Amino acid sequence: MNLNQLFSECKGCKACHLRYDAATQVVPWETGDNPEIMFVSEAPGMQEDKTGLPYQGAAGKLFTKMVTALGYKRGEDLHVTNIVKCRPSKNRTPTYDERHVCANKWLLREIFSVNPKIIICLGLASGQFLLDKPDTKMKELHGTIYTKTLMYPNIPGDKLAGTEKRFQIGVTYHPSYIIYNGYSPAVKRLIWNDVTSILDNVGVKYTSRNQHT
Repeated sequence: MNLNQLFSECKGCKACHLRYDAATQVVPWETGDNPEIMFVSEAPGMQEDKTGLPYQGAAGKLFTKMVTALGYKRGEDLHVTNIVKCRPSKNRTPTYDERHVCANKWLLREIFSVNPKIIICLGLASGQFLLDKPDTKMKELHGTIYTKTLMYPNIPGDKLAGTEKRFQIGVTYHPSYIIYNGYSPAVKRLIWNDVTSILDNVGVKYTSRNQHT
């Protein structure tokens, strides 16, 4: 199944309670043409639920500003997504079980389909989950490259079922961390340095080494 087919299937998902609790629609992902970079966050929020697109609202604007400063265009150069595809009630962090269910149904298939050169987790929930480090703090995770073996879900009849593949994964703070810290220049610089260091270490090119403002 290609990524477009997977997207259409995902849009119709009604596999768990999240689709009915607070979400008005499923928010799959935004992608480009053979993107090398995949950004993964935790779940859609209110604005994402309204638009059907990931990374909207105030934090989404900060994300867009950052990737634009790096020389990338959303919808062309990057793949941006969430572990969970439906908005949890009150924008809470999805539970581990909710992440596990949705990742096995969608995210892992998505990752294998995109086959990115680097996965960058935005926030602790996605970093802990994809790296299987549920008790590790952000200060220990961020800015480092990890090699992680992921397994394609065991879907009957799918030729990739049970396939294992190694992926490069990096972690940084979610853009909302900038907002929570009063748009602190130091926090902006921290995230910028994390992302550029991760890209440098895996050899992915970007056009600017100047921190976005």
